[in-house]
Amino acid sequence: MDATPGLLRARRKAIEDARRETFEQKFLAGPQLFDDACEATKKGIRTQHPHFDEQQVMDELRRRLDIDARLSGEQEIYVSRIEDVIIQKLRWSRDPGRKQDEQDVRDVIAVQAGNLDQSYIREWCDQHGTRERFDRLWRENALPPRTA
Repeated sequence: MDATPGLLRARRKAIEDARRETFEQKFLAGPQLFDDACEATKKGIRTQHPHFDEQQVMDELRRRLDIDARLSGEQEIYVSRIEDVIIQKLRWSRDPGRKQDEQDVRDVIAVQAGNLDQSYIREWCDQHGTRERFDRLWRENALPPRTA
């Protein structure tokens, strides 16, 4: 997807709007975001499998979500720190075919800059040879702190 100036402005505005939301607003938006993601996924399933009826679409959605296995308590779930996700995506972004990883880092920096442990990220980036890339993305995408 090519980034047009209008698309970039819209993305920046959406990020700025999200940064202004309170924790409670972000928390309460979670179920709606999940529902929206499920609807988008079901649309994709219908495109990939036009012969599926609604029950088959739902079965495929459940398979993709794998809710039972993840929420049953029988399987442990590991959640990465956002800093570790950034570090890994920076490593992957060195591959020319992985442009989305760099865009993901841009988006996270734009939204979470004030919450990130920069020294931790830079320490690992130094080890992986991605420090210049991180510093450039930080300069380009960290929005200035909000003023009250």
